[in-house]
Amino acid sequence: MSESKPITINSTTKATIFLVELYQKCQPFNAYTRKIRDLGKILTQPSDGFRNDGYDNINSDYILHIGDIIMPYPSPPGIQIIRYQVEALLGQGSFGQVVRCLNLHTRTLVAIKIVKNLPAYTIQAKYESKILRILRNSDKKGTRHVIRFFEDFSFRGHVCFVTELLGDSLYSKIRAGKFCGFPLQMISAIMQQLLDACSMISDLQLIHCDLKPENILIDQALPSISVIDFGSAVGEEQPIYTYIQSRYYRAPEILAGWKYNSRIDMWSIGCIAAELFLGYPIFPGGSEYDQICRIFNMIGPFPSDIVYEGTNFTKYFEKTGINANNIAAKDERKFDINSILYLTKKKAPVFQGDGYRLITLDEFKRV
Repeated sequence: MSESKPITINSTTKATIFLVELYQKCQPFNAYTRKIRDLGKILTQPSDGFRNDGYDNINSDYILHIGDIIMPYPSPPGIQIIRYQVEALLGQGSFGQVVRCLNLHTRTLVAIKIVKNLPAYTIQAKYESKILRILRNSDKKGTRHVIRFFEDFSFRGHVCFVTELLGDSLYSKIRAGKFCGFPLQMISAIMQQLLDACSMISDLQLIHCDLKPENILIDQALPSISVIDFGSAVGEEQPIYTYIQSRYYRAPEILAGWKYNSRIDMWSIGCIAAELFLGYPIFPGGSEYDQICRIFNMIGPFPSDIVYEGTNFTKYFEKTGINANNIAAKDERKFDINSILYLTKKKAPVFQGDGYRLITLDEFKRV
């Protein structure tokens, strides 16, 4: 058997396939400078150094400045280190901060989530890292509408997650549209992607636990979206939290203190679909009790097994059912008990059939 001849690649093909490498050889990347405005401007408030040798404020957030370099520190030996330069603050919350950064190796923009430097947050971040890796391995082509995760590392005691840079959240778009809602065709396209993402999450026996318009970001332009923030996600076999989901999107099982599974994400998706159409949350409860009352008045009483076996039975329910006469809403909206009926009329066919069954008290009937 004759030996195979080595494959030869002509100069034109090489220049095409290895275009980036060619540019690097002709003109190294460090020759291309990116002007950063307000270099040195403080992004974190409060900005006084209080902990961690003055690097963290009183809330254990890392004090960030425009132009700061974020990288694995202390640096692990024998591993190529990628440095990231801070350009802007994208958001902050109880978990920490999210910043837009420039990857100084590839010159591409990324988002970095910098977790608070507290033991409980660090432990949870390790679990989030495990989940992000599972998702990345299951969606190697990046087609399942879940945020693309690149790497994580420790930087001066803070866990950092590096992900793709996405656009505004669905909530920001709703607010920009003066809470008028989206066209039905766009809602349908968004829902298809959201259900596809949650299908993959459920197949992996994971539960997102915090689906809401703020955690769905626009990928370049609507209707393309990606699901973000797996900081509250858990494995379906070992649900470890009892207080989960943002209140407006909290499933009946959680409100009643009952056992739960990935079907709580389906409830949240149903609430999101309604909000995209109405422009406002369909169940804007001012408290957990008010949330239960709104669901009760709009859809009906909770299933008896959820109520009687739930840990919140004595807190929110009576033997004859919830006392619906004691509704004390903190923030009354313009939608009433007829909202759910309005969604199922012919003018909103997206909420008929399977779409409508997302918002049902019987978890086993949710699609």
